[in-house]
Amino acid sequence: MFKPLTLLTLIASFLLLNACSVYPTATSGSLQTRSDNVYLKIGFSNYDRNRIFRYYGYPHKRHGHIPPGYYKRYHRHKPLPHSFQPRPLPWELERHLTPLPSGYIRVMIGNDIAIMNTRTRVVYDVLWSIR
Repeated sequence: MFKPLTLLTLIASFLLLNACSVYPTATSGSLQTRSDNVYLKIGFSNYDRNRIFRYYGYPHKRHGHIPPGYYKRYHRHKPLPHSFQPRPLPWELERHLTPLPSGYIRVMIGNDIAIMNTRTRVVYDVLWSIR
């Protein structure tokens, strides 16, 4: 038979190893979707934001007049209108960012960078006026 201390050590080791394998090391986070067993966060992490800002330069402060409705053409958590044709991010940048779950991509929409669902075209997170 096992001694109580040995059994306790085995259980603690199992729980620690199990916890280490459950939590990913690199995630992208912002959108929170919940179902019975799944909790998913999708968005730009601080690491991704810093990488993008280093690649394109930090966003400039807005000077002058912005046309009315410029930022109202598309919104977070709503489908991207079909009049917008998003472009993929450059490979040199994308390969340094944390991977997204399947079905999601980072795209450029004008001067903005967004995370979008490929099937529904829903925009989940946006970095405004990067370029």
